[in-house]
Amino acid sequence: NVYHIPVAMRQVIASSLGSIVATVTLNPINVIKIRLQNQTYMESINVNSPHFKRVSASGIFRTIIMEKSGWRNLWVGVTSGMLLSVPNTVIYMTSYEKAKEILSNSIVSKSPVFRHVSPAVAGGIARLISVSIISPLELIRTIQTASTDHSKKTSILSLGREIVHKDGFAGLYRGWLPTVLRDCPYSAIYWLCFEFCRPILTKNLHQLQGLWKDKETQNFSLSNCNEGDVTTLENCFESPALKSSTSTFLSGSLAGLIAAICTHPFDVLKTQQQLHYHPTAIITMKDIIKRGGSWTALYSGLSMRLSTVIPGGAIMVTVYDYVKSIDL
Repeated sequence: NVYHIPVAMRQVIASSLGSIVATVTLNPINVIKIRLQNQTYMESINVNSPHFKRVSASGIFRTIIMEKSGWRNLWVGVTSGMLLSVPNTVIYMTSYEKAKEILSNSIVSKSPVFRHVSPAVAGGIARLISVSIISPLELIRTIQTASTDHSKKTSILSLGREIVHKDGFAGLYRGWLPTVLRDCPYSAIYWLCFEFCRPILTKNLHQLQGLWKDKETQNFSLSNCNEGDVTTLENCFESPALKSSTSTFLSGSLAGLIAAICTHPFDVLKTQQQLHYHPTAIITMKDIIKRGGSWTALYSGLSMRLSTVIPGGAIMVTVYDYVKSIDL
């Protein structure tokens, strides 16, 4: 008898593997991004100090590796990052699939308009659930990542106790509202764009495959496409798994790009709220604009965020979709 892993377990395995790979690979960029965002705040505090100088992302990178522990500083917070990303992704993807299933079986699903926007609704609901559960870990990871004092060892538990001792249990949810304002719209926009783009890209890949059948391309060969054999480019694109993974990766990248640009101000807001306490999100936003000199301060570190969310989201959804679809 052949044992087949249940669909729910495949979802857990797929989302876990994808989140671990993405977290470890992209943690250095996340460290630089948070330092870059925090720089605007620190610059405003030391505006009259001749010793403070704004540096670029490459300058921050050089500073980090020159600090004590060197290259290992780029992976500060990676443990809490994995503790954050794995359960977060599992909860998020499971909630998304369940919400999408419930919405597809509801009465309102009969509306053509709702069928198109249901991925956005499901994505928003799923992210609200996961953020509310994981928010304390994200706060601790942000504090660890932004710290420049590497001589002081701060474990996840010690930071958690310190926060609770200082601000009470509610302190663990500092920055929850900006996180929800960032992640729920991001998730809604992401899944709306993803579910819209993937069928189009899949269709175009099928059309692209047809181009390889032209007689002028029959002599084109590609090495190592199929277990080291030399095969025609046409045969390389015969694999449904390859075409599905390609369209999924491209759709995830494009959806991540659009969603990140739309919601980045809330990412800056969330970081500042967690690192530098303000009573409300509105006060934090006003403070960012005032200290940064203009509203463009809300887009501080955008390029760094794009460099993480685009490949991160694309890798995650591709691995998830592939592992979930194979018969284990």
